[in-house]
Amino acid sequence: MPKPLILITLAMLWLVCHFVVAQPKSNRFRQANKLYKRGEYTKAILIFKQLTQEKPKDAKAHLMLGLAYMASTPKHEALTHFEKAYQVNPKINKNLHFYLASSYQVNFKFKEAIDHYNAYKKKAKSMRSLCDHKIDECHRAEAFLNQESNYVVEILPAPINSMYDDYAPLFNLTEDELIFTSARDSALQDVKTNILYEEVFVSKKEAGQWIVPKPLSGNINKQNHDAASFVSHDGKMLVLYYPDGNGDLYQSFFDGNDWSQPNNMGEFINDPLSSETSGCFTPDGKKFYFASDRPDGFGGLDLYVAEINQFGEWGNAENLGPNVNTAGDEDAPFMVNDSLLYFSSNGHPGLGNYDIFKVERIKKKWQKPVNLGYPINTPEYENFFHLAADGKHGYFSSVRKEGLGRTDICKFTVQEIPTKREEYETLPEDPGQLKKTEQVPPKEN
Repeated sequence: MPKPLILITLAMLWLVCHFVVAQPKSNRFRQANKLYKRGEYTKAILIFKQLTQEKPKDAKAHLMLGLAYMASTPKHEALTHFEKAYQVNPKINKNLHFYLASSYQVNFKFKEAIDHYNAYKKKAKSMRSLCDHKIDECHRAEAFLNQESNYVVEILPAPINSMYDDYAPLFNLTEDELIFTSARDSALQDVKTNILYEEVFVSKKEAGQWIVPKPLSGNINKQNHDAASFVSHDGKMLVLYYPDGNGDLYQSFFDGNDWSQPNNMGEFINDPLSSETSGCFTPDGKKFYFASDRPDGFGGLDLYVAEINQFGEWGNAENLGPNVNTAGDEDAPFMVNDSLLYFSSNGHPGLGNYDIFKVERIKKKWQKPVNLGYPINTPEYENFFHLAADGKHGYFSSVRKEGLGRTDICKFTVQEIPTKREEYETLPEDPGQLKKTEQVPPKEN
């Protein structure tokens, strides 16, 4: 984010604080509540936080501050305020046990989370199935945290990561460029949703260090939600997502000087009535795996494959079937070869939110997907896993407490000798989120 924009943003936040402090408490609470309902959580948090500082035993303000934190990213700071609300008035909200349980879960406090999920399902019979599912996630997370792992994860520092969303890391065989998607430019904002538009950025490696990222190309970034999903091994072909129609996939090619105007990948890939969010080619370039919410699927987003025939034309897309796809969402496929697939899912058994899985195809049949476990997966969001050609390192996207912003780009290394985490209580807290296919308690009014 350019320095002038940072200064402007800080100045605006100061003005908001200065203005709201001068108002009566009741007016400020109503103002913060309106901001919360509109999804302007950062502004709501500023006001609710002031109210709790002025009156530490205001259970309602603590409750709303916790909800605002849980609705934003990362979510770990919600726990303190839910605990305070519960301490002052445990009956302030019928869903407080659930809010506490969710917050304990994202803070890696699984025993406390299970206790509150159990307490909640005794009062809310319609939520028993959801609570049992969340309890299973907690038990699974405990098991993963006590297993040996060959993965070592580090969050890339600035300038790759920012205080905003940075995700979908892509790289060529030489790894001298990192292409990724980011919402770091605060001048580009969707006025309807108050969400910053994403753009595609590129950073080059000089003397072993990533330099300040720049927008990839004016042909690629369209002053809207632009995202990159795949780059070829030679770094000269990109698969891109644009929200045109219901959301389509495009291709762009690098001519040595600039990227071409993106071309729609056509109706065999982009179904007119569906959304296609991500995709990748197999190493030989003959097959394309992609995510789509077509009506013939098993739930939300499913993974499909289309093959190019001898005439260079796409054949009909084929669903990968019930072993891979679930009633939830499967997204961000990455093919190591035509028999090993990595992807993200919130439908397969996980630790919470989206987890990253791998699945093998043996004798033309996809096997049962395997959760990569901790430290790749946490109770929060993990997505866009890309493995380098050596099979020993790669990159993915994750939301973590110790990160620089919201979604961060992480690098992982596969070590030969696995290590075991003995005390998961000392782990950094990570936020979590309910699967969108599940019923969840209503937002506080």
